[in-house]
Amino acid sequence: MTYGAKTAVDAIDFTARPGLVTGFLGSNGAGKSTTMRMIVGLDRPTGGTVTVNGKPYTQHRAPRHQVGALLDATTVRAGRSARNHLLSIAATHRIGTRRVDEVIGIPGLESVARKRVGGFSLGMGQRLGLAVALLGDPATLILDEPVDGLDRGTSLRRHRCLPSRSRKTDCSPCTSDAATLRQCPVTNMCAIGTDRPRAYADNVTRIFGTEFAAVYPLYVAKVERKGRTTTELDQVIMWLTGFDDTTLRRHAQGGTTFEEFFAEAPMNPSASLITGVVCGIRVEAIEDPLMQKIRYLDKLVDELARGKSLEKVLRAPATASKT
Repeated sequence: MTYGAKTAVDAIDFTARPGLVTGFLGSNGAGKSTTMRMIVGLDRPTGGTVTVNGKPYTQHRAPRHQVGALLDATTVRAGRSARNHLLSIAATHRIGTRRVDEVIGIPGLESVARKRVGGFSLGMGQRLGLAVALLGDPATLILDEPVDGLDRGTSLRRHRCLPSRSRKTDCSPCTSDAATLRQCPVTNMCAIGTDRPRAYADNVTRIFGTEFAAVYPLYVAKVERKGRTTTELDQVIMWLTGFDDTTLRRHAQGGTTFEEFFAEAPMNPSASLITGVVCGIRVEAIEDPLMQKIRYLDKLVDELARGKSLEKVLRAPATASKT
């Protein structure tokens, strides 16, 4: 993405999966907010593509049911009340007043719902922005510094906006805000900008505590959507880790973290043959051994879902033909 001669975003490649928290990492001006704007069609990429559930955000008939976004909470008509602002947006998607009143209560706007937005503090404006993002009951949330301006005792998790390990949700926030990332289990990290390797290395440890059993069903759903089978997925995981079927089943049903999962894995010696980009980082260039193993697995699942033959996913050696 360029603005004239200035490059705002370059060579980024990632997938934000429902049910997982994707964290955007990068310094100020690295392109995090621009990336979010491209996802929801506010900026058009000058190269490459951005899709939401298979097609550009603006091509969905009811895009707010696909993605809810909080990018700039100040873009509101000051003379409207909070409730009327939500009602006007709801009308574009045929969302009823019951849902409007429901999302008013989620971030705690009940006492100011009929007050003019122009008199709101920064924190109250952020709460209204969260209500707007949640209005369409979307599968994915995109949040750009959502705790900015909120009082210290206010928790986004209390507002039921972020996933919790104790509760299943389909929301998958993308955020560039470190305060938000500290309040939820980050399971998918995407580094943006020239300081990608450093930012990536400084923050990947958040992923290590994620339970394998929480992610395994997402792997299954991903490959099955593309016509592949759970049997193929399990074969890929067992090839990488060296586990047998009994051991894999134990981890998929138990509470072991990714750190514990890979600590027990003998690992396939051919794992070093896995190359390519995951979340904007080349897996062969990842320095942290545990994170590299996790990304090896992500890469193999991606390849399986994209239709690559099982033999190629498992790095089977080419057989020489006799002449």
